[in-house]
Amino acid sequence: MMKASQHSGPPAEEPTKDVTYQHALIFGFIASMVVFLSTLIFTQAWKSLTALGLSVLYAAVTFVVVSAVAALLNWIGRNDTQHESTEFPVLK
Repeated sequence: MMKASQHSGPPAEEPTKDVTYQHALIFGFIASMVVFLSTLIFTQAWKSLTALGLSVLYAAVTFVVVSAVAALLNWIGRNDTQHESTEFPVLK
């Protein structure tokens, strides 16, 4: 027996390649937490207030840089018009 198709609506739209800028910030936050925890552990920053401050500074710089680069790459991906009207098969 053949099963009936459970999809009875119009064909689904193709998924977009865009992500939100919120995801760029989340990625920056995750990267900064990894940097903070690793510098906290490897420098034993709990023993010195200066080392703890530097760990926080490194994490803040990491958040800003990683979020900015991810947002820039997202912006470039959104504004890419090179492959909008392809008339040949493209592997996806």
